[in-house]
Amino acid sequence: MGGVMRAAAAGARDGGGTAIGLLPGTDRAEGSAEHAYLVPTGLGELRNGLLVRAADAVVAVGCSWGTLSEVALARRTGVPLVLLDPWDLPEDVGTVVVSPSEALGALERDLSG
Repeated sequence: MGGVMRAAAAGARDGGGTAIGLLPGTDRAEGSAEHAYLVPTGLGELRNGLLVRAADAVVAVGCSWGTLSEVALARRTGVPLVLLDPWDLPEDVGTVVVSPSEALGALERDLSG
């Protein structure tokens, strides 16, 4: 998929990591070439639960309904949460940042502490 998912995969790849895309549909072709592996779940929005529960941390970008569901799931399950350009949410929801580099710094602090 494109947008943030594709950019995150490219960043992981370029940083020496492995990007795994959990796709909502059943067609691998919907994924991007930046992912090393694509898993077509066929779960639609339910895949957000898989994504959050499998993550060491969540970086939520923007204000889509799917992103809001991931924010809620991360918050309820205690997964460290960093928000970039978020919805208007309570202050204690997570760490709000203004740039991708700030998000990386927040993740490093959250995961090392």
